[in-house]
Amino acid sequence: MLKNKNTILNTTTYQPHFLLDFTCSFQNDVPQDDISRSVIQITERIHIDNYVDLRNRNSFGYDGVMMFKLVLLAFADKGYRSTRDLADLCRFDIRYKFIAQGLQPSHSSFQRFLHDDVKGVVTLVG
Repeated sequence: MLKNKNTILNTTTYQPHFLLDFTCSFQNDVPQDDISRSVIQITERIHIDNYVDLRNRNSFGYDGVMMFKLVLLAFADKGYRSTRDLADLCRFDIRYKFIAQGLQPSHSSFQRFLHDDVKGVVTLVG
């Protein structure tokens, strides 16, 4: 028998399972007056074609509407954010996870979206 961290000769290590619920829900855990809810409502009412060029999107890239919502939320929530900060927010913040539908776009994906698909500077939405 090999010796490693979990086994020693003539013994067995048992890993207990914790019955704790760590699930998060956007509806239950994000306050009703949070800025993310406003961003979602606004982006559902506007014509995103005025701000994002969706004609040149690749079929294998992330959804342009989702990326626009994420960038707009980051700008509304914290002001200007770097693409690396956006990628980290999609990994750790429940609001960004909900909009990204569990996906985790990389900083390169955000950079390509901002460079290739956003039409100029978005100054006023709504």
